Amino acid sequence: MGALDIFCYTLWILGSVTAFPFGDTLNRQAVLKTNIQTTAQFPNNTWLENIAVRANGQLLVTTIVPDAAVYQVDPTQSHEPLLVAKFPSALACFGIVELGLDEFIVTTNNWTLSTAASPPGSNSAWKIDMTTFSESSGQGAVITKVADISTATYLNGMTVLDKTAGTVLMGDATLGVIFYLDTYSGEYEVVLDDVLMKITVPGPVKLGINGVRLLGDELYFTNNNQGLFVKVPIEKDGTAKGPYEIVARFDTILDDFAFDTTGNSYVTTDPDNTVDFVTQKGSVTTVLGNKNSTLVAGATSAAFGRTFEDEGILYIPTNGGLAGPVNGTFIEGGKVMAFDTSVVA
Repeated sequence: MGALDIFCYTLWILGSVTAFPFGDTLNRQAVLKTNIQTTAQFPNNTWLENIAVRANGQLLVTTIVPDAAVYQVDPTQSHEPLLVAKFPSALACFGIVELGLDEFIVTTNNWTLSTAASPPGSNSAWKIDMTTFSESSGQGAVITKVADISTATYLNGMTVLDKTAGTVLMGDATLGVIFYLDTYSGEYEVVLDDVLMKITVPGPVKLGINGVRLLGDELYFTNNNQGLFVKVPIEKDGTAKGPYEIVARFDTILDDFAFDTTGNSYVTTDPDNTVDFVTQKGSVTTVLGNKNSTLVAGATSAAFGRTFEDEGILYIPTNGGLAGPVNGTFIEGGKVMAFDTSVVA
């Protein structure tokens, strides 16, 4: 990775967001975009859940159906997806973040599609070392268990808190809290707990906090049940140092998201089959898909490319509509879409 790549990536990770007022209510305008293509398509009944980008530009995606696994996807499509890791002691693999160069932390549990829930006591964190991984053989990743998070019920979104200290923050979608994990010692504890992370709205959506990302010293998260995009300033130990603030309100179920270099966000809305652009002031515009579209059916997460060639490309994994078939009938294998965000005004 060249100096320009490192500079752009540093801006993305470390850039700060200016303060803005209480989030606007939903103001969507469907915008037709054509600068999008399929990077990889998986077999039917494959749910891609989360994504991380390696320094060499390769993509790592986690699966929660049909099993708990991590695959590498080549954005140039020069080879088929490669199986990196499989976790036979778990049923689903959720969050993934890069802690150090080519060292990734993932979370697993026993979530199932039939129950849409994870049994308490089944959550674990693992490290995947990709430094010796071979693209030609698909072998060489070193997998070690970091810790069993026994008090968690449903770990989903995750973000790095401090790379040097080896700490991450993990959202529990059922408890509606955020866990702090020291990946070196395996010690963990709840550091954030607020009603904006909880399940408070009666109905079928039984997931609270979902996507979790850190931008500067502000932690952002989505809430499935309440349809909220929220931020809170945090201390170095992950605890809150200021009030929670609603960035934007939605009338749909939110999943994960990614920041661009200016602090705007791209939020995925599974099962509403869209990617929404959220400005720093909280205005929301749909830039990909719609409820009845198969373009990004079941969009679950998003991440920007890290090389000079794709730094403005947003990679979007999907579950193919498994969480809610498009038009009640359409389901396909999960896929990774590549979207050129330069077309977003």
